[in-house]
Amino acid sequence: MPPVSALLLHAFFSAVPVAEAAQVSLAVDSPTVSEGQQVGLVLTVTETSVRGGPPRFGVPDGLASEFESQEQEQLFLNMNLTTSTKYRYTLTALKAGDYTIPPLPVPTAAGTLLTGPVSLHVEARGVTTGGANELIGELSSVPQWVGQVVVYHLRFATDRQMGNRGWVAPEGKGFTRLASIDPVTSDYTVGEGGSRMAVEEVWMPLQFTQPGAVTMPGGALQAQFAVDRQRRGRPGQIEQLFPDLGMFQDIKQEVFSAPTVSLNLKSPPKDRRPAGYSGLVGQYTIQSRINGPVAGAAGSSSVKVGDTVTLAIDIAGDAPISGVTLPPLTQDGFRVYDDQPVTNAEIKDGKLVATASYKRAIVPERPGPLTIPAVTLSAFDPVTGHYVTLQSDAMTLDVVGSAASAQVASFASGAAAPAPVPPTDELLPVRPNPATSPPWRGRWSVALLVPGAFALLGRGGRELLARRRKAAGSRTRALGFDDLPADPHGRLSGLEQIFREAVAPRLGIGAAAVHGEDLVRLGDFAVEAQGVYRLLERARYAESGGSEQAGAAIAALEAAMREFLGRLA
Repeated sequence: MPPVSALLLHAFFSAVPVAEAAQVSLAVDSPTVSEGQQVGLVLTVTETSVRGGPPRFGVPDGLASEFESQEQEQLFLNMNLTTSTKYRYTLTALKAGDYTIPPLPVPTAAGTLLTGPVSLHVEARGVTTGGANELIGELSSVPQWVGQVVVYHLRFATDRQMGNRGWVAPEGKGFTRLASIDPVTSDYTVGEGGSRMAVEEVWMPLQFTQPGAVTMPGGALQAQFAVDRQRRGRPGQIEQLFPDLGMFQDIKQEVFSAPTVSLNLKSPPKDRRPAGYSGLVGQYTIQSRINGPVAGAAGSSSVKVGDTVTLAIDIAGDAPISGVTLPPLTQDGFRVYDDQPVTNAEIKDGKLVATASYKRAIVPERPGPLTIPAVTLSAFDPVTGHYVTLQSDAMTLDVVGSAASAQVASFASGAAAPAPVPPTDELLPVRPNPATSPPWRGRWSVALLVPGAFALLGRGGRELLARRRKAAGSRTRALGFDDLPADPHGRLSGLEQIFREAVAPRLGIGAAAVHGEDLVRLGDFAVEAQGVYRLLERARYAESGGSEQAGAAIAALEAAMREFLGRLA
């Protein structure tokens, strides 16, 4: 019978896994790339070391490889210390096609090990290597009308080593580059017939502004190229050892210009221009939807009298939409409040994509079926040469409740919208924290609190309170309260703008995008901000309806905002 110690040793070594055998593997970061793109290739060597430095290997024609770096990592797995070395390479896809990198023999301390094959699919980019060292310019469409917007595309390909480069937009009369839209650039490498070409491209939007004959100069590219240095006498010892180092090359700057484009532009006809023409020139679509109502029976949409639903209107097209105002929406049975639109324009896949999002708050005032009419907008289509009328769908709501309960809620939609403030004879700022309210009710609370507070504070406390009140006053003056107009409509509009611009930086959005539902993200100020927002809605409702309480509502709103923004600042 073997001794106990031998049995214990046998059990211990039986439980310990045997160290992994030496192995190698080859993997690509992505099995699919586009022509001209680069992708990482990683050779992993485990539990052995490579002999002779980083392995070098060939790749099929249409691909190019270059060694980048190596790193070593150690992992303690299953009571074993595993060591692996990773060799990173960069694969450049020069030509579209399907490629297979064959198994790679790797010389290691454990002998020559073989990796598995690696497959790579390269998709075509739709470009050729034609026009080498030549700047090519083209327009996305041939402009024919004043106001038309097109995308100007420049492309340059070269087989030389290129350094710093910069694009120059065309300049002249009759057209302008839209500076509000950033140009899009791209650079990549393509290959054909065993040669590699560096390609530079840029897309920029142009708008044509003048009728008649317009000559558009071509854009330009300023680029630096490496050229061999002119040597005198025999090369030095370092130059003989390292003939390919860039320090032995000079830099030459060259300018390339695209061909001139000649155009003949016309103005959209005035005799057929519809009333209320928006000024849009392009091809557009318009859609509308309702946010906020509760779905009822048989697929209908129902909403309570006095609740707020949001009519969202989305416009999309191939030219900028900024500055466009929707026609007013007036009809009995509901009130409408327009918000500021959010617009965007950018170049995608060589085309200009523009969007505009409008929001209108709808407040039903009486029960029964309510039809929100379609929104119509006119535009000039440069493709057909005719004016077109864009029209959204009409919306139908089933309004429930009584007309006496109509009151403004909030722009916020759905269940997250804060509840409306019930009307009172005297509108006061909403108290943000009910826990700080005095335990006595009515006017006696003020009579007891104010003298008591001054008695407790003493002279020094009263001076501190006066300084804080003065500082808060200076902060609110800086916000523009003192510059507000006296008329109710202008004063209310100014108060709304002050509120939006004050809370927008804390929300991380633009002032035009502030809505009631966003205020919950103000943290400790959220409750008070929502109260001010409800007062703003009530003041707008009273002012638009010509109520005698409009002045009191606006005054209460201003008092609440001064107090709130004084602390927020």
